[in-house]
Amino acid sequence: MKKALVLGMGVSGQSAYKLIQSQDFVVQGVDKNPEQDCWSEEMGLERLHQFTSLIVSPGICPKHPICQKAHTLNIPMLSELELGLQAWRGKTIAITGTNGKTTATHLLTHVLNVCGLQATAAGNIGYPLAQGVLDGRQSTIAVIEISSFQIDLLQKAFVDYGCILNIAQDHLDRYENFQAYASSKGRLCQFTKHPCLIFEDVCKWAVKGKCIKRQYFDTSLFIGEEILTAVYHLARLFGINRQAFTRALTSYQKLRHRIEKVKTLKGVDFYNDSKATNAAATLFALSNLPKPVHLIAGGDAKGQTFESWEEKLDVLSVHLFGKAQEQLFHTLKQKNAVYRAPSLQDAVAQAYALAKRGQAVLFSPGCSSLDSFANYAERGNLFVKAVDLLV
Repeated sequence: MKKALVLGMGVSGQSAYKLIQSQDFVVQGVDKNPEQDCWSEEMGLERLHQFTSLIVSPGICPKHPICQKAHTLNIPMLSELELGLQAWRGKTIAITGTNGKTTATHLLTHVLNVCGLQATAAGNIGYPLAQGVLDGRQSTIAVIEISSFQIDLLQKAFVDYGCILNIAQDHLDRYENFQAYASSKGRLCQFTKHPCLIFEDVCKWAVKGKCIKRQYFDTSLFIGEEILTAVYHLARLFGINRQAFTRALTSYQKLRHRIEKVKTLKGVDFYNDSKATNAAATLFALSNLPKPVHLIAGGDAKGQTFESWEEKLDVLSVHLFGKAQEQLFHTLKQKNAVYRAPSLQDAVAQAYALAKRGQAVLFSPGCSSLDSFANYAERGNLFVKAVDLLV
């Protein structure tokens, strides 16, 4: 009898549970916060020997005790993503990078669909690939946003094409150092059937990649040349020329919380960039705003040092909130006008009080939201509400 244990029963774990169950497995779920028929991690560890397979959800560290015990017991381990890849019939594209991978995944899916090719955005974007199989989407082109955590769990080259957009400091609360994190990203090149598309500055981490050069596209979208170039080159693999690609850009609707203009109040523009969860993402946002900026930042630093901000931050003022407030204050106080705020709402009020007509207030935290919020979307929505309350 085939028996599978699913480790992590979030959205992806639930999809994996249903998919492996449809393949005639007896399935049991395990979670650190078990509900209903789900087992605790302690029980899963104790009874692991009863199972023939272990299915691992995204975000689970390979060093998790259940994963390590499965290795000791020679129990085959498969990630939710690879479970979906095994059942996928259409072409697959995996996109990773410290910043921009969600936008690139969403944009490429849009371009492919507009150009008459059926495509499905999946993976870390919020729609598990296993769920795509359950929903009957497995014959379409899968455009997969893949995180370093998911790359860590890959074992076979099921993916057709790949792309690494960039690598910057992030997730140092999980990885031993930046080199370990960067190597994780570069590891994607080992699991694609064709060479990964990469930019020159990624080459040292992705030795098997195919280098591409940044190109300019005339568009009003706040999307960097890096993302547009990568998406264009991936689209070309499916016969889409520059003219068709540029035409598809005109109908693209950006995702929320990514340099999203909220409103203009007394000549001051407010932008919501809550998706910026690391220092490099904030610097990217600043490079795309031509106006003088008052920056609102803070949250969970995830082990970042913010040296790049100390060197490159060019703003009128910085308003800090959240767990990393003191770290950021001491890093930035020598070269910037820095203010502490007890909450995000107070930071918004502070920044608005200093802003003048023709300037902008940018909410680009550079940190994770998980110190105070469920996710970056909840954080971004609170910023929007705080702006709406200003008079």
